[in-house]
Amino acid sequence: MKKILSFLLIALAGTAFTACDSFLDTNVNPNAPVDVPVEQKLPNALVKTVNLETGALNQLGAVWVGYWAKATDGPVNTSLFRLEETYGVEAMSFDRDGRPIWEDSYTTLVNYKDIENSAAATGDLAYVGIAKIMQGWHFMRLVDLYNNVPFSDALQGSTNVTPKYEDGQQVYEGAINLITAGIQDIKAATALSKKPVTDDVIFKGNLALWVKFANTIKLRALLRQSEAGRESYINSELAKIEQEGSGFLGAGESAMVNPGYQITAGMQNPFWDATTETRPERLPPVIIPCALRLTWCSSTKSATTRVCRNSIAA
Repeated sequence: MKKILSFLLIALAGTAFTACDSFLDTNVNPNAPVDVPVEQKLPNALVKTVNLETGALNQLGAVWVGYWAKATDGPVNTSLFRLEETYGVEAMSFDRDGRPIWEDSYTTLVNYKDIENSAAATGDLAYVGIAKIMQGWHFMRLVDLYNNVPFSDALQGSTNVTPKYEDGQQVYEGAINLITAGIQDIKAATALSKKPVTDDVIFKGNLALWVKFANTIKLRALLRQSEAGRESYINSELAKIEQEGSGFLGAGESAMVNPGYQITAGMQNPFWDATTETRPERLPPVIIPCALRLTWCSSTKSATTRVCRNSIAA
C-alpha cells in the first residue's frame, strides 16, 4: 500500500511540475514574432514600392531618356552607366553593376502576397484588395522592362523555386485581372472587417481613392497596348471600368507616400536624400540632375519642401 501511495505522489508531483512549467514559461522573443498583423505589413510594402519607383526605376529611366547626365562623361570615362546606356539587361537584374529591379520587385511582390493570404484568412477584404492591386502594379512594371516573366507560378516560395516564364501579354492581362479582382474585394469589404487607416501611407484609408487608383493603373496599361492591335480587348476593359463607375484619380487625388519623413539623418525622403540636396557631398558622385532641378533646389529651402514625398506616377 505504501509503495502504491508513493508512486501516486511521484506521479502527481510530476504532473504539477509540468503544468507549472507550462504556465510560467515566458521565453517568448518579442523581436521574433511568429505572425505580424496586416496593418503592420502594409506600410512597409507600400514604402518599398515607392522607393523602387523613385529610386532604381527612376534612375534607369532618367539615364535612358537623357534626363540625367554623368558628371564624368568624356573620352577617358566611358564605362560609367554603360550598361544602362546600352540597354544591357544586367543593368536591371543585379545590385553591383546595375539596379536590383528584378530582385526588389519580386521581394515586394512576396510581401503583398503574404498580406493577401493573411487578410483572406481573416476575411479582411480591404487589405486583400489593396494587395492584389499592388501585385498587378509590380507585374506590369516587370513586363515593361523584361517582357516574359514568372507570373502564375511565382510567389510560391520553396514550393516552386523554378516558376515558368509567361508571355508578357498574358502577364499584362493577368495583372489587369488582379487589379479588377482587387477592386471587387475592396467593394465587398464588410462594415465590421478590418480596414486600413494610418497604416495606409498612400490614401490614409480612403478606399474610394484606392478604387480610382486601380482604374487609373488599368487605364495606363490599356494605353500602353494601344499600338499593339488590341482594340477589341482594350474596348472590353474600358467598358468594365466604365461599368464599375468610380472613375480615375483626378485633381488633388495624387498617389503619394509620406510615412513620416523628417529633416533628420536617416529619416529623409530617400529620393530627396539621394538627388535633390544642394550640398555637393549629398549628390551622387557621378550623377548630375538637370539645370532646372538644380535651380529649383537652390531656390527652395523651406522645411515643407525638403520633406518632399515620393510618388507613384500613374
